[in-house]
Amino acid sequence: MRPLLVALLLLLALHRASATSVPLTRVPPQPHVPGSSRGFPTVLRFFDREPRDAHWLRRWVRRALRRPAVTVRTAVADLHGGITAVGEYYLRVKVGGQDARVQVDTGSSTMAIPVKGCDSCRSGDLRFDPASSNSGKFRKLACATDECGSNSCSSRSSCGRCSDDNACCAKEDPESCAFELKYGDGSGARGALVEEVVEIAPGVASPVIFGGILHDSSDFERPSVDGILGMAYKDLACTPTCVEPPFDAMVRSGVVDKDMFSLCMTDEGGALVLGDYDPSMGKGEPQWVDNTGRGYYSVSVGGSMIVGEQEVALPQFNNGIVDSGTTLIVLSQTSFQALLGHLTQNYCNVPNLCDEKTWFQPASCVDITPEELAMLPSLTINLGEVKLKLEPEDYMVKYKDKGKEYRCVGFMTEDPVSNVQVILGNTVMLKYITIHDRENHRVGFMEKKGDCGNRAKGEAHKGPGSSTAAPTGEGCGAKEDCESCAADPACAFNHKTKECSSRKGHPTLSLYPYCSGRACLCGVEGFVSPVILVAGGLFAAFVLFAGLATVVRCVRNRSRYRSGVYRLQDEHDLFDDEDEDFN
Repeated sequence: MRPLLVALLLLLALHRASATSVPLTRVPPQPHVPGSSRGFPTVLRFFDREPRDAHWLRRWVRRALRRPAVTVRTAVADLHGGITAVGEYYLRVKVGGQDARVQVDTGSSTMAIPVKGCDSCRSGDLRFDPASSNSGKFRKLACATDECGSNSCSSRSSCGRCSDDNACCAKEDPESCAFELKYGDGSGARGALVEEVVEIAPGVASPVIFGGILHDSSDFERPSVDGILGMAYKDLACTPTCVEPPFDAMVRSGVVDKDMFSLCMTDEGGALVLGDYDPSMGKGEPQWVDNTGRGYYSVSVGGSMIVGEQEVALPQFNNGIVDSGTTLIVLSQTSFQALLGHLTQNYCNVPNLCDEKTWFQPASCVDITPEELAMLPSLTINLGEVKLKLEPEDYMVKYKDKGKEYRCVGFMTEDPVSNVQVILGNTVMLKYITIHDRENHRVGFMEKKGDCGNRAKGEAHKGPGSSTAAPTGEGCGAKEDCESCAADPACAFNHKTKECSSRKGHPTLSLYPYCSGRACLCGVEGFVSPVILVAGGLFAAFVLFAGLATVVRCVRNRSRYRSGVYRLQDEHDLFDDEDEDFN
């Protein structure tokens, strides 16, 4: 009996070792645009309180005039300098041997990256060049073949023409099959479908059909992310031609053993585990819920939320999805108002929560102490037998503005779309590892360890088929301000976009727009315009040069005086010389 048990344990260990862990890198979230469930609000309301030790006369005047103790101001959020708890997560893959950075998105099923010839793609992105492919397997999907979906042309604006069987042909490449991605905020991309070998990690590679972007909107690409890697089911992979999603292709080809993957996210990065989940990244055992859909990773949220110890019914709070591409928790305005009503009736001990203009609103940030934050209740999302408990520090997002730390409400309100009423985004996934067991049509949740078991800092899982450590400068995108970026010799800070990226390829002594090290004037960067910043740098260089020139002149003059060459002129001639010098 004992030998049999040992053999089973060895088989289990070998099975676990077959999973591949790929490092994720976190970058600040994209700006939110009305109509989209993604991103972080760019315009925030800040609730500041007057100091408790304010002068007694000021307090008396305020009370006499019935002015609130809380002042409210609106400011444009710097998405690259303050958010420490939420963001976007991407990994570096190879396409035909060339690097590409793709956002991991469990809310879509299509892979798309910019290709050479794109007429509007962001300058400086990692653009795939078919002529440089090392696989020998690159090909375009022709519009006039059965691979291009018939009867998909209709009136789609992305179609350059319709083929004989009414397939949609690409606008920028009419001989190729078209693809188009569109989001609720108006952003999107279009181009032609192509096939190429995609490698997610060493040894994990397979031919994949994906969208080669030939035209995109200005807000589709991020400075540190070039494209998107959809990880949802094939029902969402019709754009308009239906293709096999990348992860499906890898499972079918056998490079991934099981139709399962998991995501572990941290403030610094995280890990994507292909083919299984890694128990060492979490605490305890996974808790499983049924996946109620076959497109998204859908879960039932039960129509209520446990606030503190009390269950609160919420309207339009039944059908949810788990989406790594969404930054916050998204719910309907009706649901949010029901939650707010309960809080303002039962938790008025939290300063200013129950004011007529309460700070507990989407896109609102409050000056609150840790002790006051702890007065807020926990919020437990009810997934049947599985309970996802979020403490106040989980759903109140950290944010820094002008050197001061605030807590921002980690909820966003949007009208339900396609029967999706609730979206569990990165705010939830930062606490819980999500396991997508597609074979058994279920989703698992496991509370993570703080650093995903030491796998969240650019290092891959050291096992069979694992990838190697991230290259130098790869973690620059996670640095959130000028100071931290300038402190890393591998990074360069962009004063225009307020983003940190790899120093490679940028001038070492440049001041604007890129700077690095001590050349970054971080202390004044937020208070001066780029013109003044550059002018100030030039002026400083001029003063330094003038000072050196003066020292040289003085040394030379002193040398002449000692040798008898220098002769003092009369006062009039001396002042004439000085006038000439100053002119």
